[in-house]
Amino acid sequence: QLDALASGQAWGALDVLREGAEIFVALSRDHVALEEAFIYPQARATMREPERRAMGREMAARRRAQRGKP
Repeated sequence: QLDALASGQAWGALDVLREGAEIFVALSRDHVALEEAFIYPQARATMREPERRAMGREMAARRRAQRGKP
């Protein structure tokens, strides 16, 4: 459905796209919750402070780039 819209085709079923988007959002939220609960605490415990700061700067730079800010 997304490929059809991205390529300018309007034949996709809006209901199917809407349902798929809702499922995607729910799965993404579950994924983030798992990362926050299990992965990040373990990573934080094993990384040194300079590594954590560097990773934080890298993640912030990626978010700025996604928003189109320098």
